[in-house]
Amino acid sequence: MREARRSALSESFAPHTAPTMLSSNRHGPQSRSDARGALHKSPFVYEKLAPGDWRVVVTDLDERTLSMEFTPYYGRWEYALGQIEGIVLHYRPTSIVRVSELLDQSVRFEVEHRARAT
Repeated sequence: MREARRSALSESFAPHTAPTMLSSNRHGPQSRSDARGALHKSPFVYEKLAPGDWRVVVTDLDERTLSMEFTPYYGRWEYALGQIEGIVLHYRPTSIVRVSELLDQSVRFEVEHRARAT
């Protein structure tokens, strides 16, 4: 069931969410030419589309990986995973995301947004 939710969101991302998540606005850098930039913009989009007593913090872990932490996270995290994968897949052919459920009702996604050097 989790895979079905994740897959459905990832596949349906482009026609519904992509214009909002990937477009430029005055709250961030004007260039959104990579997955990292779009993922860094996502907290502003979540805040606008679903305001509440929760937050999303995006932190760069290294030049190709970032962390997105939702605190607290209500509901099924597979939906957020599908959205994150949809953003990454818009820019590259594969996505690698590690999910951690934390004790304080938070969920952390570690996202590889750039391919490893070969």
